[in-house]
Amino acid sequence: SYAVNLNNLASLYEDRGDIAGAEALFRQSLAIRRAALPADDPLVRRSESNLARLLVRRGAHGEATGLIAPVLAQRRAQLAADHPD
Repeated sequence: SYAVNLNNLASLYEDRGDIAGAEALFRQSLAIRRAALPADDPLVRRSESNLARLLVRRGAHGEATGLIAPVLAQRRAQLAADHPD
């Protein structure tokens, strides 16, 4: 639950324009989830997606692509094309 709170706080920071603060919290949340959960767990994938979105926003497209590629592959395999996620 701590990782969830970090992720939510990071989203708030992002919404307020504090990109550096948001990135640090997204990374911390992702690290906790990766340590506690399987790599393909939806919560890990959600954290990767959130961090990737932020990285695109700040222009770090290469790192964002590395994070989002497995997320997209998993989503395409598990969800219908019209699913909101």
